Amino acid sequence: KAGDISWQVKEVPKSLADFLSPAFYMTPAIDTPEQNTIYINPSYEPDRAELITTLAHEGYPGHMYQNSFETMENCPPVRSLAYVGGYTEGWGLYSEFYAYDLLDLTDMEAELLRAVSSLNYAICASLDLSIHGEGWTEADCADYLAAFGIKDKTQIHALYLNILEEPSNYLKYYLGYLEILRLKESALALSEDMTLYDFHKWFLEMGPAPFGILEKHLNLLEVSPELRKSADKDVHFLVFHPFHDRPDHLLVEIGVPFIGRLSFPGQRKEYDSFVLCASDTGYIPFFDQVVDRGG
Repeated sequence: KAGDISWQVKEVPKSLADFLSPAFYMTPAIDTPEQNTIYINPSYEPDRAELITTLAHEGYPGHMYQNSFETMENCPPVRSLAYVGGYTEGWGLYSEFYAYDLLDLTDMEAELLRAVSSLNYAICASLDLSIHGEGWTEADCADYLAAFGIKDKTQIHALYLNILEEPSNYLKYYLGYLEILRLKESALALSEDMTLYDFHKWFLEMGPAPFGILEKHLNLLEVSPELRKSADKDVHFLVFHPFHDRPDHLLVEIGVPFIGRLSFPGQRKEYDSFVLCASDTGYIPFFDQVVDRGG
């Protein structure tokens, strides 16, 4: 779907090697999408499994593929201004864990390595919450990590400073990954015809968005599965978001499916949602343009 992509690999400058991760993808500017670059830090010497999973996270099917997919989808440039860390880094970690199945390992070995990596992220995410949410000190962290057999003071000190410096950094990775797993489970439960390919395609076509919005769109796919299966055109949903001047500011959502494309006065094609009309009752209905492409 992303087509042929130009890319290059560069080494991290020696002056920055001690401060940067083992590898990272440099997102290109919106007007030069062909400049995809992955930086490799030569100060790290990862084993084969770590190298492949890291490249899967940063390259294919991770960030580079994700960004190139969005470029091919012609997402409105304004969306690049809103960074949704959980969506982006969640997909990177999801891709990283997916790559364990591509290694020359038995199923049990791959699952074990994935579980260990998942546990490491869970521990760091827990520390992130505890340090910034409950005021944990380095000593508190050391006590917590000792329960997992981690007692090296130098490593604990480095991890503590890393989390202290970047609040919620680990959360966008691990919670984003867990939210993707939850969405995948819900998507596969919608229909026995739903495949992993269908879910991955849907997720990437949606583009970066908060998980609450993704979940709403996923739920709309369940409104009329017979309609979606029988349609020979794109299926859309007319979604009304009535905002009324009520004490509790209640938001009500109603989904109305239809087939084909509608054209309304004032439609702005560059937006997924736009105002159809506004009455003096205080209700403002919006049209959610595309929920499901293809029948």
